[in-house]
Amino acid sequence: RLWAGTGGNGLFMSKDGGINFNYHYDKTGEGSISANIVNSVAEDSIGNIWIGTQNGLNKLNKNDDKFYKYFNEPENPSSLSSNNILEVYPDRSGIIWVGTDNGLNRFNSEDQSFTYYLHSEADTNSLAENTILSIYEDKLGELWIGTYFGLNKLDKKSGIFKRYRKDPFDAKSISNNYVFSFCEDQNNNFWIGTGGGLNIFDRHTETFFHFSEHDGLPNGVITGLEFSDNNLLWISTYKGISRFNIKEREFKNYDTDDGLLSNMFNNGSYFKNKNGEIFFGGIDGINYFNSTGIDENKFTAPVILTYLVRYQEKEKNETDISALSDMKLNYKENIINIGFTSLDYTNPKKNKFSYMLEGFDKDWSKSDMASNAVYTNLDPGEYIFHVRGTNSDGIWSNKEASIKLIITPPYWRTWWFYGMMTCFILAGIIFIQNYRVNRKVRNLIEIENIRHNEREQMREQASRDYHDELGHKLTRISLYSRRINKKLRPSANGLSDDLNSIVETSNSLQSGAKDLIWALNPQEDSLSDLVVRLKNFGYELFENTGINFLSNDINEIFSSINLSMKCKRHIVFIFKEGMNNILKYSRCSEVKLDFKLKDEWLEITLKDNGIGFDPENCPKGYGLKNIYSRAQQINSTVSISSGSQMGTTIKLMTNNTNLITA
Repeated sequence: RLWAGTGGNGLFMSKDGGINFNYHYDKTGEGSISANIVNSVAEDSIGNIWIGTQNGLNKLNKNDDKFYKYFNEPENPSSLSSNNILEVYPDRSGIIWVGTDNGLNRFNSEDQSFTYYLHSEADTNSLAENTILSIYEDKLGELWIGTYFGLNKLDKKSGIFKRYRKDPFDAKSISNNYVFSFCEDQNNNFWIGTGGGLNIFDRHTETFFHFSEHDGLPNGVITGLEFSDNNLLWISTYKGISRFNIKEREFKNYDTDDGLLSNMFNNGSYFKNKNGEIFFGGIDGINYFNSTGIDENKFTAPVILTYLVRYQEKEKNETDISALSDMKLNYKENIINIGFTSLDYTNPKKNKFSYMLEGFDKDWSKSDMASNAVYTNLDPGEYIFHVRGTNSDGIWSNKEASIKLIITPPYWRTWWFYGMMTCFILAGIIFIQNYRVNRKVRNLIEIENIRHNEREQMREQASRDYHDELGHKLTRISLYSRRINKKLRPSANGLSDDLNSIVETSNSLQSGAKDLIWALNPQEDSLSDLVVRLKNFGYELFENTGINFLSNDINEIFSSINLSMKCKRHIVFIFKEGMNNILKYSRCSEVKLDFKLKDEWLEITLKDNGIGFDPENCPKGYGLKNIYSRAQQINSTVSISSGSQMGTTIKLMTNNTNLITA
């Protein structure tokens, strides 16, 4: 027998699905039900039917089919605490628990009295609130009471309540204080339906985990909870019925499009019979179904693209894109509306879609209701629009539709325009840089020319000054010394030797001063000047000595090659030193001085046919160290080869770092 309470037409009973009975309130009949608004119906362990109405508690005796009524009697503290009965619940021990709008009542069958539990502001162990919305005894024998002000657990022996309320600062508290329904699954997990989502209670930590509309529920008000025999949780709400797969954590929602009488279900109106059928009471009647026999739509429908609308200023153009793989758009048509549809027509309102514009979207967007996607302000470039869908039972198809969209850029954003502008910019940068570099080089050259002219003028002036002052005065010293020596010869008393030393020293100093003055003179920096200087020195040195001095002719190219002041000074000193040593020690009959140009190298060779010497064991007076030192200072190489009766050869080579071609 199916018992159902109505909202104004009394108690309804259907036997074997065909024979219907209605029990109405009858003012004249004492055996009738006490009111036509029925809030709760329950069967006790011996088969009596208990009915909670808006006006009293009723018991329909299974033996005589009569109603026995219980009311609140103000003068009797053992009567009901209120006549508005909201919930009736027989526990497994046979105790009848009655929830009213004024507390919880426990029925004592022996003396037909009631013990009630009320909220007390002063007692935190009392009931959280007096309006009882739901009552449930779990598999552990603990009694749970739902109110408008939180969840309560009653210790039946002590009468102490433990409260569980929503704490906005604690994410693990219950999600809402309105508690409407309870249920346990095959694994003894405790599920609680509230006015703000579905909760699962962890008995060990006494914390709650929540599921809301964000997780897939159709609505947050959970009016009823029942588990099917295949361990799926069925949930009634204010917006249809939902099936929750605990293992997959997925919700499947049903509404009037699936055959429900309405989407609005009543609080606490839920039941599962022995055959596995689940009943949910709603505002338009009772819905029931075989929870294990509901077949899903397995058809994986493909999705197709239907249209593309593009907007340009006030113009609107629509194109059928069902057969297109790509489409070009003008950069001004940067607002587009793409339409799509699923080919599953079982229940089109249930079809869902997700889409993504590759190159613009970072992830897929869901579209539960709309079958179109709108994009605005798309930059020029290439995009690929993807869309996929479900059938009416939410099964996603692995077939997706796509189209490539090419938004052409304006000319000033094309590659050739960028290339042309890049070339212009680079050319401008190069021109400006070259101009700056050339101007800087010209300035540096001008400054260097000025400095060079200043140095040359200083060298020329220094040469004239030294020549006028030092040269003349050294000549006078030598002349004066000779005159004094002639006058003092008869009575020199050894002074003649000193005077001769003064003459020789002054002559040597005069010669060195002439070389220095010559080196300072910028008018005599050419290689030709150097050759002439050394040849003249050689002719003068070996004149009247019996030694024949030879030198090659001057090459015309020598006049176009200049030497640095440092270079020509050291070369002169090196070969004057060499020729003086030949005169003093070589006992030769012939001396030859040669000048050669080989590529960028100047080669000067001084060779005699004298007795030679051993370079490794020569006396310090030969001045070899001085020759090597001077060559090193001008980054030149000098070699001295000699041997007994083999003569001596001095060869110097200097490269283009010391030569300047005019």
